[in-house]
Amino acid sequence: MRKKSLKKVLVAASLLAMLSFFPVFTGYSQTVRNPYTIEIYGGKAGMTSYTAAIALAELINKNSLWLKATAIESISITANFMLLMNEPARRPDTLIVSMVSFHWLASRGKEPFTTRYDGLRFIATMGYHMQGFITLDPALKTVREFAGKRVSIGDRSSVSRVEIMKAVLRSAGVLDKVKLEYLSAPGGVNALRDGLIDATLGSATLVRPPGKYALPSYLTEITSTRDVYYVSMDKADIRFMNDLMGPLETAHTVPAGSLGETQTAPWTGLGKAMGWAADKDMPDEVVYEICRIIHENADEFAAYSPSLAFVNSDTMAKWDTARENIHTGALKFFAEHDIVLGRF
Repeated sequence: MRKKSLKKVLVAASLLAMLSFFPVFTGYSQTVRNPYTIEIYGGKAGMTSYTAAIALAELINKNSLWLKATAIESISITANFMLLMNEPARRPDTLIVSMVSFHWLASRGKEPFTTRYDGLRFIATMGYHMQGFITLDPALKTVREFAGKRVSIGDRSSVSRVEIMKAVLRSAGVLDKVKLEYLSAPGGVNALRDGLIDATLGSATLVRPPGKYALPSYLTEITSTRDVYYVSMDKADIRFMNDLMGPLETAHTVPAGSLGETQTAPWTGLGKAMGWAADKDMPDEVVYEICRIIHENADEFAAYSPSLAFVNSDTMAKWDTARENIHTGALKFFAEHDIVLGRF
């Protein structure tokens, strides 16, 4: 009996010694989990949103023992929303790149959405973007000077983006005086470079608040070979758009010189936080794990794109939306790590 008791003590002591070599995890990481696979839908290839999807998928696969991810190209954020709206079976395992404005439109069934969908919940931001117009014509300074010009206002697949830009042009008094083109962001830049249009949509990402910006990859080539000029929207026109369509995006101004020598004046356009979101049906422990990986590996995102240097623990919860629109798994992570919800 004594030998058996001694043997049990030795076995227990050995187990305790072995366990002491393993790290102690908090939150949902304490429990051994079955493998779980998600798909991450970004935007089109060449866009920061698609690069962000690739970055997060690779970091998940590298740093999680049980969660695996695949990055998938998407034609638009609208298409990402439609996927969750129309295919409920995909909701527990689909992560999308999205914006608060799309949630507002979908939750009310406003164009481009024909039915209401209020299930989307936000997880972590990946960037804050300002979208405005660019040109190769130094004489064009503001949107109100677009009369008689050929201007791209976005791909038709992004219906809300097109309608937002039409509202801005209507307020500026030039909507019926502009030859509209409907090109993707990279396509618009190519057409601008080839002299087929006079202006197109461009964007800048707030890399490090409050004042460091970067251009997306689809703009870096043309800005390195041509003098690109930045055409501002009037803040009154942006207010008109929001009054007409709902609280979608706010005016944001990039200080003069932030984007190079040709940006001789502040550049005003539409500002919006972008990031990862999922349906409320995605398990809390999956969302918690996604937040953990973003939080612990934030410094690695910049290696994928300069724009993704924005990602860090200070910015990941700055969605500027109601608490009930944040995924409960993310809220649990934020609470445990003293990360405060906020805005820019």
